[in-house]
Amino acid sequence: PGGAFEGLVDPERIGLVGFSAGGLTTIPIAWEDARVKVEVALATPVTAPGFLPLPVPALLVAGELDTTAPPAVAEFFIYAGLAPPRFMATVASAAHSNFATLCQTPYSDCVPGSEPLPVLHARIRRMVRGFVGRYLAGDLRWAALLVATEGVSLQADP
Repeated sequence: PGGAFEGLVDPERIGLVGFSAGGLTTIPIAWEDARVKVEVALATPVTAPGFLPLPVPALLVAGELDTTAPPAVAEFFIYAGLAPPRFMATVASAAHSNFATLCQTPYSDCVPGSEPLPVLHARIRRMVRGFVGRYLAGDLRWAALLVATEGVSLQADP
């Protein structure tokens, strides 16, 4: 009460997003805290199996070229243990650092074969917006964004 975000946060619609080790942090919080309604894990390596299945809808987003958190590892250790609704998007030609702005120049490739950051970020944002709009805001119209598109493959169990 009386904090900087008072009146700005709807306590009935709290979602968590974590990148890399941040996803490792948000998954246990989503499992333990009933206020959390959705979980988004971006390029997250693995999680402790004791926190699965999550009691909330979850979206995993992995990069096809990610050697830190390879899609196959995320699929085996996280996605397979999630309860529906669950989604796993794999972004073609994205490496681990492509999920943030960690590349040294804004439009360079982080690794050979990756696409420019604006292209990759647009693909990631589309999937996250569709998921959050559908499952946190409860608006079915956003589900239209939760589909495979150019450069993004999708496993879905809505």
